[in-house]
Amino acid sequence: MLAGLVLAGGQSQRMGTDKSYLRLPNSQLSMLEHSKQMLSHLCEPVLVSGAQHADGILDIHAKLGPMSGIHAAVKHISLYTPGVTGLLILPIDMPNISLIELKQLLHQGLKAKRVTNFESYNFPLYLPIDTSLMNYLDGVFTTVDTPQEPAVKHKRYALKNLINDLQGIVIKPSHCQPFENINTPQQWRQHCHVSSENHK
Repeated sequence: MLAGLVLAGGQSQRMGTDKSYLRLPNSQLSMLEHSKQMLSHLCEPVLVSGAQHADGILDIHAKLGPMSGIHAAVKHISLYTPGVTGLLILPIDMPNISLIELKQLLHQGLKAKRVTNFESYNFPLYLPIDTSLMNYLDGVFTTVDTPQEPAVKHKRYALKNLINDLQGIVIKPSHCQPFENINTPQQWRQHCHVSSENHK
């Protein structure tokens, strides 16, 4: 059983407004609706990280980046849907990702039974939910309340560490454009312009 996770718990500080509710120019879906729809083609259930959303999963340990959302989602799955054996993760700010990339990632991840991501990009990400992952997350978050320097904290909760420590595999994308994420008003305007031009 494969679950999907939309990472949508960020503060969107650079955008100045919650990116989840920005509406894509062609479909008029919000970024959150679009991401959930993409994952729903491949996953059941589709979960959302971020307590500000309806049915969103609250971070157990807040403000630690994507790892906070992944940790909370894995804990949620272990409690409520223990039959789930894998997690396909898509951040809210990558609207150009298509089913082609997600299927490629999933195919390789399921085949290898290992953490899988694209070269140079942490997301989208496939995670097998197994003992190795649970032990890793438990180990990383056991000392979360211990005072730490910002640089040490950033390194400790870096997603790249999870990928490396669990011996993840890296696959090459066919092209880079779908992996561009949207963090600023300028990037959003550019995305809307390109999307509108391509739709003509």
